[in-house]
Amino acid sequence: MKRWLVVLAFPFLLSACSSCGKTTSDNAKPMASSAASVLVDPNAAPDPECVKLCPINGRCKAKDGKCYAYREIDCVRCIGCKSFGACTLRDGACVAEKAEDCRRSTMCATNGQCTPKDGRCVKDE
Repeated sequence: MKRWLVVLAFPFLLSACSSCGKTTSDNAKPMASSAASVLVDPNAAPDPECVKLCPINGRCKAKDGKCYAYREIDCVRCIGCKSFGACTLRDGACVAEKAEDCRRSTMCATNGQCTPKDGRCVKDE
């Protein structure tokens, strides 16, 4: 029952963020945006909503009232990685970008969605 709840709720929680910034490949550094100069302070006080979302979609820190992923390790540890292959940090969100992440996901094993495309794991065409 819990697995289906996560499967049904995750696409909503994984929704794209239009104002997110660029990320770095270094897991410890915050992300920065060249367009809007958005910086997520890793030492900022935890936001209660982000604390709830962090284990689900990797968005652990808040900036301007929105939750962002800012470390690759948060993406790798979240339910979204294990279930949906969303293990790669990109533009403040965890997305499915690597074939190996999709292949290891529950969606690949149960639904054949094993190929990354546009930030999600999809079935081969």
